[in-house]
Amino acid sequence: NGPVIPKKRLVTHLTKVTDNVLDWSKLERDAEAICRPIYLDMPTVCESLLMLPPNREDGAEVELMVVVSPDVPHLLFPDEAYMQRILMNLLSNALKLTVTGYMLLLVEIQNGNLVATIKDTGCGIPSSFLPDLFEPFKQAQTRGTQRGTGF
Repeated sequence: NGPVIPKKRLVTHLTKVTDNVLDWSKLERDAEAICRPIYLDMPTVCESLLMLPPNREDGAEVELMVVVSPDVPHLLFPDEAYMQRILMNLLSNALKLTVTGYMLLLVEIQNGNLVATIKDTGCGIPSSFLPDLFEPFKQAQTRGTQRGTGF
């Protein structure tokens, strides 16, 4: 029997992955996705990500920082599950290719839109891959490594 927290984190992560796959399948067949907006305190949501960083098995030493710009309203009305999913996907994707250094999640308002940006010391996305970035099942080849599924 291992510690309870890693098992709970694993179950939570697997539940989110399953929910993502189900949501994508709904969108693929033009079914209506369910949105459940609630009032969220964005600084609190972002700070909570510091407590639940993606699990690292390979001993990487990466500092995770979160900055919420003062122009971001404290209360927003998004779907909490989707907001968490988007932010965790950004962080976990950056963490896959950041071995040392830092990852910074910056949340700000740009032209009236909420924008989340990841800045990190990882190897980045090759510019040749950017046109295919949002294509399903496509994955950039980065320094000879293949990680993830390309979802």
